[in-house]
Amino acid sequence: NILKLTSKNNAKTWLFSATMPDDIKAIIKKYLSPKAMKVEVIHKTRSNKDITHQYLVCTEQEKFPFLLHFLNGQGANRGVIFCKTKEATKQLTEQLKAKKISADAIHGDLLQIERNKVMRAFKGEKLKILVATDLAARGIDVAGLAYVVHYQIPDKAEYYIHRSGRTGRAGMKGLSIAFITEGEMKSFKFIEKAL
Repeated sequence: NILKLTSKNNAKTWLFSATMPDDIKAIIKKYLSPKAMKVEVIHKTRSNKDITHQYLVCTEQEKFPFLLHFLNGQGANRGVIFCKTKEATKQLTEQLKAKKISADAIHGDLLQIERNKVMRAFKGEKLKILVATDLAARGIDVAGLAYVVHYQIPDKAEYYIHRSGRTGRAGMKGLSIAFITEGEMKSFKFIEKAL
């Protein structure tokens, strides 16, 4: 709605994106001038060198116990756990809360006021863990996050980059760890190759 209004008013529109997935390309094609200038920064590597990437191969049933073991080893460190769907995000958050872990979720079913409340609590360090879907987590900028967990691997390498980029910011070190099943190994190898 905003872009519809701005394109009619000869407004100057600037679009910044760390990646160019198809949905962003569609917005560019529909709302920006074909004469618009594109500035692209290309790095030799797509991933932040301050982020250590690891993965653990396990069964679906082992994921939650392994996640608990990982979180127990993190002490006071804070991080974000990513799931692919709203349902998985909700379920995982409830499982963590049942284990007395300070966590809450952001996903597409939340009203903006609810999302803001969760983000205030997380930024204010009242929450140790934020569980999020890819789209709900766009633009999360919280200082000092020690890790990102890919509880479910994303469909695209761009999402993996966005997720991982929530840690290792401002010169700090970070950890990006994926819990993957044997069946997801082929998809994960595509992400690994893209990085």
